[in-house]
Amino acid sequence: MRYKSRVDWFFKSAIALIVISFISGLIQMKLDNESTSSLVLFSIVMGVVVLFLFSLIPTTYYDIKEDQLYCRSLFFRKKVPINSIRKVDVGNSLYAGMKMSLALKGIIVHFNKYDEIYISPENQQEFVQHLVKINPQIELIENKKSA
Repeated sequence: MRYKSRVDWFFKSAIALIVISFISGLIQMKLDNESTSSLVLFSIVMGVVVLFLFSLIPTTYYDIKEDQLYCRSLFFRKKVPINSIRKVDVGNSLYAGMKMSLALKGIIVHFNKYDEIYISPENQQEFVQHLVKINPQIELIENKKSA
């Protein structure tokens, strides 16, 4: 089953800020009578950045197939055997490791001995229930401020 990544206000705000910066940069360059090549180069660079950010939305998702959890974000992929998952920390927002997420509050999946990954499925409860159904040994930790 496929679970899309939740997209929260922080990610949307980052995109909006970059688009506003792009437009104001173009206006300022035009007012300063910058050369056409400068405008084209600036437009290409900013266009690639905006395209990259927008392409994260449809390509960030999590699949549970049989006994495997597949996490994908753009060209980054991670495969986690569900039986290797030890603990799931739900509703966490402070994390410094591998993030395949478009939201601040998500889930930290602890697997193997020291490995972990941060993800943010749209329906966290359904996602966690699906994992626990496959591996009932998973320890659940729920933050009081979970999303």
